[in-house]
Amino acid sequence: MLEETAHPGKYRQFLLPLDRIESNRVDLPPNINRYLMRAIDVDLCHGGQALFTYSKLGRFVIIGFINEPNQTNWVGGRVNANEGTVEPRNYTLPAPFGTYLMDKAARVREAIQGISPRQTAKIEQAFRANADRIVGTDFFEAMQADVEMFGSGAFSTQGPPGER
Repeated sequence: MLEETAHPGKYRQFLLPLDRIESNRVDLPPNINRYLMRAIDVDLCHGGQALFTYSKLGRFVIIGFINEPNQTNWVGGRVNANEGTVEPRNYTLPAPFGTYLMDKAARVREAIQGISPRQTAKIEQAFRANADRIVGTDFFEAMQADVEMFGSGAFSTQGPPGER
């Protein structure tokens, strides 16, 4: 920030742009597209010797490495401290990070399932009253992607597909 250091050294950042998933793997949570495309979330993550911050802002994830002995497992999203652009490219991530994202989406779904029936009715009423304003938005695109993959199960409050 004060231009006293050329780069953050081992404390690198990784930026991952996200978009809808085109796959229909059965192990995905039925809100995966809404999570990836719309959610805001933060976490402090650790596993083995790895320790990093996780900041999810809509369609972007920012990883801040505190300790990552295998940074070579993260390809394509390294943030340059001095210049750069965000553009489509190929990204390589550790496989456990994909599982982590699915778990985060499932937790959001569980939290939504905990909303009272009265509050759910209010949300549905507001949604219907504003339906014409929602069509064509990023939110609508994320919902549509989940419905295309999971049908009505995208909004089921009866648990994951294997538990219905």
